[in-house]
Amino acid sequence: TDILGSMLLMTMLLTLLLAFQFLSETGFDWKVIVMFLLTVIATFLFIRVEKQAEDPVISLDLFQSRVFVVVNLVAAFISGFLMAVEVYIPMWMQGVLGYKAGIGGLVLAPLSILWVYGSSLASRWMVQHSIKRTLFYTLIISLVGGVSLLLLPLHTPFFVFLMISGVTGIGVGATIVATTVSAQNSVSFDQLGVATSFNTLSKTIGQTIMISVFGLILNQVTRQQLTQSNLTNDPDIMNKLVNPQTAKNLPTDLLQPLREILHQGLWGIYLAGALLVVAALLLNQLLKADEK
Repeated sequence: TDILGSMLLMTMLLTLLLAFQFLSETGFDWKVIVMFLLTVIATFLFIRVEKQAEDPVISLDLFQSRVFVVVNLVAAFISGFLMAVEVYIPMWMQGVLGYKAGIGGLVLAPLSILWVYGSSLASRWMVQHSIKRTLFYTLIISLVGGVSLLLLPLHTPFFVFLMISGVTGIGVGATIVATTVSAQNSVSFDQLGVATSFNTLSKTIGQTIMISVFGLILNQVTRQQLTQSNLTNDPDIMNKLVNPQTAKNLPTDLLQPLREILHQGLWGIYLAGALLVVAALLLNQLLKADEK
């Protein structure tokens, strides 16, 4: 059993995630630098150990497959984009439109329902086309959802979010299925379990990192806008805005400008999310047209 490799892998992931957590909480300071340095050291040691291990926790031979590397990166990017939708559309519902938390969750129902349809689409496309063309189709659908969020004005009707949620569910659901199946098909049968686990790990890392990055974007934008507008000295004002219980106690003359500030912060998040999908599309170009 590759105990040393397992310990180094856990250290590498823990320090990486802590680095992004500290980055979102306190900005770029010495703790972030230390965590990133520890991540680099742990990664270097992990690669050396895995090269010499008789039964490595992750066989480095997997990364010799271009399909395996690309589809896992695409899975990580699209999973990060999914966080922009699942976490911050409900925040728009509550903070910008003033709806209750239940409505904020309801807007994601089409995403979950149509995810199943997207999965079936991906299955059919993978039979008919190469993985490169299949991912191109699924990522374009996802990009439509991402760009639509960028174009929304402040007071967008609820049903528009339902439509965007549904489109995103189709695109992301299809992409996740396509990347998972391709990652499995790109390795030998004895590596199937490791490949599937690594694909899941890639998606989890993408989600965790981007949650921290999106939080950093939101904090930076709202803090800058609050400072420029000089609306209030309350450092917790944005948290009060997105909580329906506390938002009703805010001064009415502050609600509209605060919602505009929150809208600008959410726009920055959706821009980052759309860029993730664009990056995934560019990665997809590294695949050959005939690769399944």
